[in-house]
Amino acid sequence: FLESEQRIDNNPGLLPLVLVAHGEAIAEKMWNKFKNEDNIWFKRWKQDPRLIKLR
Repeated sequence: FLESEQRIDNNPGLLPLVLVAHGEAIAEKMWNKFKNEDNIWFKRWKQDPRLIKLR
């Protein structure tokens, strides 16, 4: 599924799935991008226990 998605880095809703499917390095890049953009999803994901590795 994610292989066919051209711009998964622009979809913050996929961050937990990206962490599992593509690994910590890719998810961390997304995490930092959303943090720098002050993305509304970033505030939500900071509380998500699945993403504790990225904090």
